[in-house]
Amino acid sequence: MITFLDILYLVCCNFYKRREKDDFKISGLILLSAVFEFNIIMITLIIPRFYPDLFAQSFVYQKRYHIIGICLIVFATLLYLRYFKITNYDEVYQNIQCMKDLNRSVYSLLAVVYVIASFLVTIVLGVMIGSSSNAG
Repeated sequence: MITFLDILYLVCCNFYKRREKDDFKISGLILLSAVFEFNIIMITLIIPRFYPDLFAQSFVYQKRYHIIGICLIVFATLLYLRYFKITNYDEVYQNIQCMKDLNRSVYSLLAVVYVIASFLVTIVLGVMIGSSSNAG
């Protein structure tokens, strides 16, 4: 069974594969964890901005930075177990190679767009919210 997460992992690993011949698998895992962290950061930026009364006094909003740190540890641990203990890069790569070329290309393109969009949207959103907070 091929999942989008497997494609994301391969895209993240392939980003480092040319530069790091030995450690590209762990670097891909770190990049994949960072992608998920940027998604969580984006959510913590969006919710208070558009729904200020929803979480303003809640425990979740007050401890959001702790939650982001805990999620990083949990995501990194789960992804490590998935790609280094349960399966490995070679198994995932072989399963991806068995897919049709068109499907593989579409999934790879969507994965690349997802990785780039995760970083760009979070950074742009942070800059926009930061600049609007400082302007007022």
